[in-house]
Amino acid sequence: MKKIFTILIVISLISTSVLLSSANVNDYRAPDIQQIKEKQHYKKIIGIKEKNEFDTYVNTLNKSELILTIAEFADELEKANDPTSMTMFADVTRNKLINELTESDYISFVENKDYSDLFKTYMIDCYSYSKHKSNKKNTDKFDNSLRTIVKDSSENQKLRFYALASMDNLDNNDIDMLKEIIDSKEQNEILKARSLKELKKINEQETYPIIKQIIKGHKKYSDKEVGMSIDLLTRTSSSVISELDGEDHRVDIIENFIKESNNYITINSSIRSLGNIKTQNSVKAVINNREKVQENSVIAYYINKNYLTVEKMLEITNDIETIKVGLECVDIAPFKSFMPKLEILANNCSDEEVKNQAKNLITKVNEHSYERNIKWDEDYN
Repeated sequence: MKKIFTILIVISLISTSVLLSSANVNDYRAPDIQQIKEKQHYKKIIGIKEKNEFDTYVNTLNKSELILTIAEFADELEKANDPTSMTMFADVTRNKLINELTESDYISFVENKDYSDLFKTYMIDCYSYSKHKSNKKNTDKFDNSLRTIVKDSSENQKLRFYALASMDNLDNNDIDMLKEIIDSKEQNEILKARSLKELKKINEQETYPIIKQIIKGHKKYSDKEVGMSIDLLTRTSSSVISELDGEDHRVDIIENFIKESNNYITINSSIRSLGNIKTQNSVKAVINNREKVQENSVIAYYINKNYLTVEKMLEITNDIETIKVGLECVDIAPFKSFMPKLEILANNCSDEEVKNQAKNLITKVNEHSYERNIKWDEDYN
């Protein structure tokens, strides 16, 4: 009897030890809405003047208190439309909280309707950081929580955008969801633009006719939808273009948009995007519509990105009109590496106008000595 009693005591001690250990590890309670409204930690922190005092305060908080503090500030900063101030918690989150949060914690934050949208986006960001740090992708379970937000048209559009942008596991099963967003009547331009981008990653064939339609009917769409469509058009693979169109008319489509549009924001973005199409026709389209671009720096960026194409246009064996377009590019972006081509034209070109223009540009290049960015050359490979 005594032996059995001793065994029971040992079992009891072991069980108690396990329970206590478990309690210490999981001594955490998610903040409830009433706690957040009371702003206990927020009221204390806003009275702190020095950063070292703030750091001391937040670093003394346990997991539950720190999450509550972040939730309180997210609630207030969302009302003030000041999301960037959440960066004050970046260090303590990275050093103290990231490794303590489980996937179940993150899912509970994202799915709780009582929490502010800013708190949810902050926690989505934390989850993404934790995965990036360990070189892993989101789990299907977490992405399903994000997918629920994306599908819910009653959710805030910025939160829906952030949820979509943070998903790792989009696939063919999401095509209908993305197309439904793109085709919807709701005014949610950032989400629609992101949906176009994600749709292209999944299926270029589905996306190509949609983005062409948006560009051609640009007056019916938002700047973000049009800008994204132009950029995606310039990045569409030649195999898809050949399959669906036979010939590549992308430069013509974009040039027609530039001529029709009076929106300098989307015109500038279309010039930048045209930099992805490294052909002489692309260069000519930009220069021929130079007057539609308000800032020469936008065209200079384009020329920098398409330097090797422009350099070939300066070959003395080209037709005069092509050379003139190339010289106009040099006038806008006088990179000193253009000098050898200019010297050949100045000394040997049979066209006097071209010869004189090349000589003038040699002087301009010598005055400025701008360096081009050779990183763009990688795009030619």
